[in-house]
This record gives sequence, structure tokens and C-alpha cells, in this order.
Amino acid sequence: MIDELKFRASLNFMILRCIGGGLLATLKPTDPFLLGGTYLRRSDRIFTDIEPLRKQAVNKLNSVGVEDLKVGFSELGQPQTEAWKKWVYEKRQEVKEQFSYVQGWLGLQFVPEKYVANYDYWAKAGFFTMEEAVWLSLGLEPLTELDKMLNAGSLKRAEDIDACETVRAQFKLFKRALDPYGFESKFQVRDVLNWINQVDLDVHSGYRNMLQRMVDRVSKDEANTETIESQGSDKPERFEGREKVSLAKLLLAMAITEYGYDPTARRSPIPREMQDIAASLGLEVSQDTIRHYLQLGARHLPSDWKPD
Repeated sequence: MIDELKFRASLNFMILRCIGGGLLATLKPTDPFLLGGTYLRRSDRIFTDIEPLRKQAVNKLNSVGVEDLKVGFSELGQPQTEAWKKWVYEKRQEVKEQFSYVQGWLGLQFVPEKYVANYDYWAKAGFFTMEEAVWLSLGLEPLTELDKMLNAGSLKRAEDIDACETVRAQFKLFKRALDPYGFESKFQVRDVLNWINQVDLDVHSGYRNMLQRMVDRVSKDEANTETIESQGSDKPERFEGREKVSLAKLLLAMAITEYGYDPTARRSPIPREMQDIAASLGLEVSQDTIRHYLQLGARHLPSDWKPD
């Protein structure tokens, strides 16, 4: 009985794809793309309208014996008898007549294997580019064709206009928060997650969960490393206050002389550059930590010090 259920489920899926592509084979997502209110309402309407057609087709297929289905369809769902060819053709026409408008941004959800963000894959990344960070935050795979859709010519459909405006607004927020001066080419996971949580930015739930998993994994690795290092000696080393200040002074001196860091400036790209240098060596250090030690070292600069 279990084998029959599996067979029917698999073959039904292939037949539905043969009839209407992803329109009939895709169920309504629990976490849809974040492409604006108009897009979401139109998307809900599509799934509501197409559900009766999908159920009707499935009921028809389930009313036929397994052996008859094996004769009537190939493993890929292609009809093999005249009767089933006629039925599939009629169903295709219904789908075309009722849902020919489903294209553009609305059509992405019906090709989930291509456009739905693969968070398990991206969770293994060491950092994100701007495009990757934004598209993933909306639930979408960062594909170049999405950039082309965003920059396409005149738009007429309300849901397409709404989707483009939503995406552009998300890009603007990410840029202002993470790359206001255009210096950055990649973003560290912890920085992205901290900012999102700080401002309670609306992002796809899968994206937030992915970032949290990545941060937790790094924190766990760091904790394990500290434990191993402390177990390697009879007396764990203590980071004395004088040593901390001395290292902060040294870090500040290098930042000023080698990178042009100005501790009197309200904002500086140097902490990010230093973070990227560490990351390129496989070392993860947060910008907050770098700023903390730069500020600590700056407290010991002479009162008459001025940047060159």
C-alpha cells in the first residue's frame, strides 16, 4: 500500500507538471517571497483559483487503477494513449486560458527548484556580496536574471511595479546600513544579523534562521577552541589589563600608519577593511571588537595629536 501511494504521488506530480508546469505542481508556500503587498495578494489569489483545477486533476488520476496509469503515462508523466492525450490537452488549455497572466515576478514561485533560496547551501558561505545578501533576504536565489528583471524597462502590472519597488527599497536599506560609502565588496554574517535584529528588518524567516545558525556555529567553534587551548596548559593564560592596552596601542598605531585610520572621525571604513583582511586569512573578528580596541588605543594618544 505504501509503495502504491508513493508511486501515485510521484506520477501525479510528473503528470501535473506535464499539464501546467509549476502552476499545478507547486503548492502554496508557507513563507512566500517578500515582494510587496500587491504581489502577495495576487499570489494568494492565484493559488486560490488554481487549487480546484489541481484537485480535479488529482482526483481523476486517483480514480484510475495503478496498472492503467502505467499504461496511460510514461514515468515522466507524458500521456501514451489517445484518451489520456486528449485529457492532458484539454487540461493544458484550461491552464493557459485562466493563468496566462502568471509571468514576471509572479511566475518565479512556480519554478521553486530554481528561484527559492537554498539556505542550506548558502549557510556554508564565509561572507555575502551585496546582491547575495539582499536577494536571499527576500527568499530568492541571487541570480543575475533577477538583476535584469529589476532593471527592465517600463512595467505595467501592479504586482511587478510593487515587487521592483520593494526590492530596490531593500537594496537601499542594506547599502545605507552596511556599505554607506561604497567601500565594501563582502559582508560578514554577524554584522548582517546584528543590524537586521537591531532595526527589526522584515526579511524572509529562512534567511534570519540561516544567519543565526551560521553565527551560532562560529561561536561554538570559538568556544571549543578556547576550551582546547585552556586545557593545553596547567594554568590558563590571563589577558591582563596592561597587555590589553599595549595590544590596543599597537593595533591603533598600525591602523593609523598603514591604513590612514583617523580616530577622530565619526565614521571610518578602516575597521571593515581590517575585518576583511582577517577574514581573508580565515580569521573571524567582528567590527565591534576592532572598533573597541582602536578606541581603547586612541585614549592613550597624546592630547595634541592630530592626523597628518
